[in-house]
Amino acid sequence: YGRGQHFSLCVCVQEVDANNIHTIIEFFDVLCYGKGSCILRMLNHYVGEERFRNSVRAYIRRHAHGVVTKEDFWRAVEEETSVPIADMMALWIQQSGFPVVTVTALSAHELEIVQTPVHDLNGPNTTWTIPMRLRFITDTANEAMEFVLSTQRRVLRLPEHLSLTDPTLLFNANDEQTGYYVVNYASDLLWSAVMRGIFNNQ
Repeated sequence: YGRGQHFSLCVCVQEVDANNIHTIIEFFDVLCYGKGSCILRMLNHYVGEERFRNSVRAYIRRHAHGVVTKEDFWRAVEEETSVPIADMMALWIQQSGFPVVTVTALSAHELEIVQTPVHDLNGPNTTWTIPMRLRFITDTANEAMEFVLSTQRRVLRLPEHLSLTDPTLLFNANDEQTGYYVVNYASDLLWSAVMRGIFNNQ
């Protein structure tokens, strides 16, 4: 995985028993590869691009010409990065769909963040472990806040120099679109900050 090399890794939407060619064709489709690539991109940003590349190189060297499982790849990432990701990734693989993250302004310095499944196939209380990065841009600041949302609800306190009522604020709850989740901005205050960012090409 480096200059002049190509690497393909399929992380399927859901675990399935593929005992024949018809099952393989049915499940390993565009949706499977699409979600898999999005999850890997999210993981790449979570652990850091260079460390993720090193993990891929170690994985390929160790398992060249062998039969592997997804757990082998998660293990390689954990060993190279010292970041425990296996349990987090299992939720993304074993559960269908993806989360909708609703962000609400509780005050000028507090955000409520709630995750819900896009559908109820896994149950209405389904949760994922979601690496999140929020971007705040004002006339005097350009900052990202990174954290992992592992519960259904979290209240996030902003530093005093960042205010959701700042008329120059540009806000994005999925910075660079690296997270595999959809954002629902549930406050007019936040929508205004999002729209300012769009009109300013941020």
